[in-house]
Amino acid sequence: MPDRCRTCKAPIKVAIERESGQPIRLDHDPRPDGTIRLAGARRKGGMPQATIIPEKRRDDPRNVGELYALHACPYEQRRRSR
Repeated sequence: MPDRCRTCKAPIKVAIERESGQPIRLDHDPRPDGTIRLAGARRKGGMPQATIIPEKRRDDPRNVGELYALHACPYEQRRRSR
């Protein structure tokens, strides 16, 4: 069962950003415009590692497979814009 966004209740994935070690929330399903690859290695409570693919490397043949996008909760965005 997927995790859920606390605000909009959409299914999300939680991963550890590889460079910062901070948790990040991703949309649950892969997207063609995604910029984040999840690594198979697990750490910190079973969360996958997330690697952000810079725009200049997105066409690299090694960056094939499922890519994910950061979860953009519509309710949180509306709250920030007030």
